[in-house]
Amino acid sequence: MKAAHAASGAEMVTVAVNRVPLDRKTESFLDHLDPKLQILPNTAGCYDADHAIRTARLAREALDTEWIKLEVIGDQVTLLPDNEQTLEAAKVW
Repeated sequence: MKAAHAASGAEMVTVAVNRVPLDRKTESFLDHLDPKLQILPNTAGCYDADHAIRTARLAREALDTEWIKLEVIGDQVTLLPDNEQTLEAAKVW
C-alpha cells in the first residue's frame, strides 16, 4: 500500500469511516499510512441521511478534519448513490 501511494504521487487517501477503528486503540491500516497523506474520510456504507450525518460528525472529531466525502448508498448490490438522501445529509452537514 505504501509503495502504491508513493508511486501514484497521491496526496490524499479516502477512508470509509464505518470500516476503520478511529479510536486508534487497535491497529488498522491508518497506522501504516504515510503521515504526509491527507486523509479524506467518507460515509461509505451509510444507507440514509441520518447515518451519514452521524458518521461524518464522528469522522470530523476523530480525524480532526472538516473535509468529508459525503455519500449515501441507495442500492446494496450496485452501490449506486441515493441522491435525495445524500442531498438531505449535505443540507445538514
